[in-house]
Amino acid sequence: MTASTDAFIRFVQPDLIITLIDNDPRFYTLLQRHPQLTTVSIQNGVRGTLEMQGLRRAAADGALSTSYLCVFGANSEDLYRKLVACETVRTGLIKNNSVPRTVLSKGKQTIGFVSQYKHPDKTGTVFQGHLFTWQEWFELADTIVLHFLKHYAARTNRNLLVIATPFAVTDPLSLEEVYFRRLLGDGYNFFAPRDICASVAKTDECKLVVAVDSTLGLEAIARGNRAAFFSIRSELLNQPDMRFGWPAEYADDGPFWTNVPDPAIFERIMDFLFAASDAEWKETLLQHNFERIMEYDSGNTRFKNLLADILVPAPSA
Repeated sequence: MTASTDAFIRFVQPDLIITLIDNDPRFYTLLQRHPQLTTVSIQNGVRGTLEMQGLRRAAADGALSTSYLCVFGANSEDLYRKLVACETVRTGLIKNNSVPRTVLSKGKQTIGFVSQYKHPDKTGTVFQGHLFTWQEWFELADTIVLHFLKHYAARTNRNLLVIATPFAVTDPLSLEEVYFRRLLGDGYNFFAPRDICASVAKTDECKLVVAVDSTLGLEAIARGNRAAFFSIRSELLNQPDMRFGWPAEYADDGPFWTNVPDPAIFERIMDFLFAASDAEWKETLLQHNFERIMEYDSGNTRFKNLLADILVPAPSA
């Protein structure tokens, strides 16, 4: 792979190379062999210890570098700076920034649940060296959270909407919708986005969004919406990397998150998110340094400016 990549670079002679695979150690060795290049790595997901394992090993064996590394926020910046020599740019999530925000009526009362559904795999899911069944990894947390949300929505006269994974089949008998109908029965709506941008835009239509540990929940907050994180996989499966706010250290419970599978805590969080004024919500985010987790840059001005600086040389004196 390295030899073919090097041969391609010598043949094409690019000025700039960009990757969205921000935890690939091979990318961070390119500058050692091609110092004339400018390289940009763009974070596109929350990275746990397992995803960073290869990068840590490579960093221990030799220096890793990139010209620029675009990160969600200061927490990710702290993590990557320990492993990769680079200049960082806090861009937030490029995809999230590219979707214009729609500000709807404050009277909307829809609770949007973010699906992380994947089709069942007989081999299960491997995480942190442990093998979990599909039911353990997906269904256990979903069942606890959705059982609570169904009753909460009915009791408070609110609408429950499942925001399906992007590219979900819209046929009523698709596996994803069958899965949620089995867990919820009737009394909810199902939104099948045509693409990932449609998922982001849908969060703007909800009074609040509920996520287990999906990046889409972070995107919703970054763009000014309200979201609850019930990051209970961390406790259910004894996986610290699944805690809210990782890699930074946050308490197990906060005003809009919890790592504990306790419906009483869920209810306290939901009640707060519905009752808080806009000023209280903004102050809550400031108090808990949410911007360190993910920033928001509408229209990706920071990323565009970076590309302009790289690709448009400054005029000579």
